Amino acid sequence: MLVKTLRSTGISSDVLHLAALGSIAASIITWRGAKSKGDPAHGERLGIFLGLWAPTFFALADAVGTQEAVKG
Repeated sequence: MLVKTLRSTGISSDVLHLAALGSIAASIITWRGAKSKGDPAHGERLGIFLGLWAPTFFALADAVGTQEAVKG
C-alpha cells in the first residue's frame, strides 16, 4: 500500500535513493558541526537520528524499484 502511494505521487526509486544519501550527508554535517558548538551530545544524538533514516529510504527505494521493474 505504501509503495503504491509513493508510486502514485510520482516518487521514484531515484528520489528515495537521493533522500537516503541526503540523510547520510545531513547526519555527518550535523555531527561535525556539533563538535564546534556548545552542546556536542545533542548534535551527536541528532546526527544519529538523521542517519537512522537512511536504511528506511534505501528499503523503500528497493521496493519502489521492484514495482517500477514489474510495471515497466
